[in-house]
Parts: sequence; C-alpha cells; structure tokens
Amino acid sequence: MPVPPVGRVSVVLPAALLAAASLSGEGPASTDLFAFLQPRIVVSPTDRRQLDKGTAIVRVLPGQDRVVGLFAAVATQADGDRLVEWMRQIEALKKSDFVLQIGHFSQPPRLHDLAGLSLDDDDLADIRRCRPADCTLKLGRAEMEELRRAAEEGDSNAGIQVAYRRLVLQRVEAFLRGGHDALPAYESSDPPMLLGPRFSNLIKQSVLTQSQPRLVEYLERYPHVALPDLESFIYWSKERVGPRPIISATEVNILRSTDEGKPDALVVGRELFSTHYVNASLSLTAIVRGTGSRNYLVYVNRTDIDVLGRFMGGVIRPFIERRLRAGAFELMQRVRVRVESGSPQHQVVGVLTDPR
Repeated sequence: MPVPPVGRVSVVLPAALLAAASLSGEGPASTDLFAFLQPRIVVSPTDRRQLDKGTAIVRVLPGQDRVVGLFAAVATQADGDRLVEWMRQIEALKKSDFVLQIGHFSQPPRLHDLAGLSLDDDDLADIRRCRPADCTLKLGRAEMEELRRAAEEGDSNAGIQVAYRRLVLQRVEAFLRGGHDALPAYESSDPPMLLGPRFSNLIKQSVLTQSQPRLVEYLERYPHVALPDLESFIYWSKERVGPRPIISATEVNILRSTDEGKPDALVVGRELFSTHYVNASLSLTAIVRGTGSRNYLVYVNRTDIDVLGRFMGGVIRPFIERRLRAGAFELMQRVRVRVESGSPQHQVVGVLTDPR
C-alpha cells in the first residue's frame, strides 16, 4: 500500500520519488551501497554513520502539485530472503491497528477472494447519493450506476456490498488486461481523472528510472512488456487513514539481484485504485547489502493526494508532511522488527531511535 494523507504510512506498503533530494552537502562514500537511489537521493557518509549507530533516517522529499514524497532507511540484520518471505505474507507484514481488512487475490482473481471486504456505513450511505461530479467515493460513471441499481433493488445494504466486491474484482481484472489505462476514470468530481497519467507521473520521477530501466519499462507498459525474473501478486486492503478508511488494491513486484550496486531484494508496490484521498501511489522497499551481518532496510514512496490539488492545498501540505515523517518511524520499526524476528508467524516488539 499508497501513503495516506494522515496517520500512518503504508508498506508496499501501498508507493517511489519525484524531486532530487541530497541528504547532505557531502559527497557519497567511497563504497556507495545506495548508488541505486541516485541522483534523486544521495546518502552521505554522515548518513551512513548515523545508520550504523542504529538511528533511522527519515526525510520528507520535495513535492510538486499533489505529490508528496518520503525516504527512510535503517540498519537491519535481515537479508533479502527474509524480506521477500514477509512480503509474500503481506497480511502478516502489514498487521496493525490501521489495517482493518486485508487479503490476497488468487491467480486468476476470484470474487471469493473479496469475501472479507466490506464498506463502512458512511460509504454505503454515500453510494446511494452518488452522481457523476458529485460523489465522495472515487468511482466511474458506470460503477456509480451499477451500485445505485444494487441499492434500489433492496432495503438492506447487502446488495451494495456484493456489488462493490464485484466492482473491485472487475477493476483488478481490467488492470491485468490493460494496466492503469484500462481502469475507469474517476468521475466523482469535475473534470474526470484518468489514473494512467497520474501513475505515469510518479514512475517517471522515481529513483527507478536510472537504476532499473527494464523494471520502469515493465511498469509503464504493463502488461505489454514482460519481465521474466519478476515475481508479482495483488492484494486488497481496507485501512484507517483519516475520517474515512481507504479501500484499495495494490500490485506487489519483487525483484532479486546479486549484482554489485543493486539491492539484494527490491519490492515495488503500486496502488491500482483507492476509494478516498489517494489518486496514485508508488513505493519501493529494499534490502541493501552491507558488511558483515549489517544490511540496510530502505523505503521510498511517492503519493498523489487529491486534497493537495484543491484550495488551501499549500497550507495543508506541511501538516501532511509532518504526519508522514512521524508515521515513517512507526513503519520502519514494524517492518525491521518483523523481518528480523524470523518467519512471518513470529511477532515481536522493538524500538527505533528517533533523532528529532
């Protein structure tokens, strides 16, 4: 999962980067383990010393328009195998008070995969009132009509719940056939929003463009370009991030490498769609090989948030960025502790050092 506007930061969380961000005026270390982040992010020798002392690094990155960015890193004893093991068990990795419901999609996806998903009462009520250019949920015109018909067929909300699960399945199937461009435009406000260009805006400005050109081509042209050594799956989740929980689907892409200068394990999460707040999100989670038993857990996220494109968006941005920075420490703590704890069945508690 995307980075939400407030309260927490998602892993593969449901989203990469936009603007160049040098973390220090110093040049890179002689052995730059973080070269794959350049030139958009430079980890300086001072930053390396901070990491090696056990202190997490968290930076809010410069953002434009509706986009916010985040970079975080911390030393870890876990390797790429352990990160991948936990990513495959995404329900265990993302477990927290903020994650209300979550589940994997089968391959191919089935309606039964969404049996545990439900809309809240507020969303159910709003669906009955949804009209093009006037809807609180991010929906297409045909989707609004389908949900409204389900609402009119009975007095209970059960029909809407089933219709919405079917809608989510249809979106995932559409993505698998044609990528983001095949997904319906959000017509909840005027003008309608196409998802393809919003996601393309994130990927073109990400750290991946320099270090992972084949992966970037795959993400941009999916499903028309293959990447045989890539492992992928899609999951759905319902997460509490503000006044309304977000229901979204996220594709997880896992890439391994033994090449010098590339991460041991690189996991890219891209949000397919969301019910609230987020227009697009791209995240990168990686294990970078260090020396001895010390490796580094790295997280980068770029998220397009709708409220930042509205009136007073510039006033709201600093508040959102402060909340993201604070939430990043919780995220890195949870991920680091869990990947170091053993298999996904083990749950332990640890604390990161926050230098603020």
